[in-house]
Amino acid sequence: MSVFYHIDRVLSCYCLAWASFRSERLRGTEFEVTLKNLFKAASLKDICTVTKNDDLDDAGFGHFQRDHLCKTFTKFSYDKCILRFFEIDDEGELQICKSIYLGFGVDSGDINANYAPWMNSDELLRLTLNNPGRLLSDTDVYEGVHSEREIYVQYGSKYGIHHQYMVCFSFPENDESFLSIEYIGDVDNLVWDTISPEDLEYASFLFAMAWMVRYKRIGRRNFEKNISALSDMTLKKLQKLRRYINRKPGEQLIRQAESLGLKLRGYDDALYTMRDALNDHLVEASKAEKMFANQNLELLDSCLYLLKIMNDQTRPIACPAGTRLTPSFYVRKENQHLGGPV
Repeated sequence: MSVFYHIDRVLSCYCLAWASFRSERLRGTEFEVTLKNLFKAASLKDICTVTKNDDLDDAGFGHFQRDHLCKTFTKFSYDKCILRFFEIDDEGELQICKSIYLGFGVDSGDINANYAPWMNSDELLRLTLNNPGRLLSDTDVYEGVHSEREIYVQYGSKYGIHHQYMVCFSFPENDESFLSIEYIGDVDNLVWDTISPEDLEYASFLFAMAWMVRYKRIGRRNFEKNISALSDMTLKKLQKLRRYINRKPGEQLIRQAESLGLKLRGYDDALYTMRDALNDHLVEASKAEKMFANQNLELLDSCLYLLKIMNDQTRPIACPAGTRLTPSFYVRKENQHLGGPV
């Protein structure tokens, strides 16, 4: 075999590797740009304005949510969405207080009746409730042929529930009440994998706050304050802010930075820069208040405390008894701070 053959093989492998690397870099850049667009001031203002429209019913707001997300993530689309408000009762049992079905076109009572027998065995729901703020996929808990899952045969197949992303958020100051958002793709959805789950997680945070406002679980003024402070955020900024807001009591900045794979300088400098930008927007604050805000990071806690409903993204995923994460989960774990099971 000639030396030219070997050289050609090496060059071919190199070109394939470079093409793959370049594709992943472009794909990552594309995701970051789209998320940045969602957090632009005009986008956030639209969300805030529509959220406060009392004349808009749930179906109307659900249509706005889907339209806004699909305009932002132009290659992604979901077909249906389920929102559920849960509470843990005095006996420690999970109860559904309210269900909102968007895009189903069938009676909600029929869906509730079909889902009720499966709620306690819904592994995706159990996993997300156990890990508030973390968006997870049905492929993170289910392996094998989709159409052979019993929950799909008896429930999901009746309503076109073929693909699922789900995330739960606990209410501020109440960790026994939750809102779950479930995005659903039908069997013909060919664009399901075109979104970064981490992007959808942060996008869901915006709309979780909005639904909580609509159902009076969050005050409008607090919502407006937090939405305004989130203006022009990027994924990297959001990751740092989320980690800081959800720090343990007394946890040092260097420990927070290390959990994100960062050095202290790359972490605290960014936090202080964001603090300064917020301080500049406090037009109603007195000079003394601004000087005090310049001395610490408490301004971030004050203006962005609703990030607490996302929890610390570096905490290990806590699996309920009997639930095991699939290999698909670990593939995603390589690309973002999903944590491992405990």
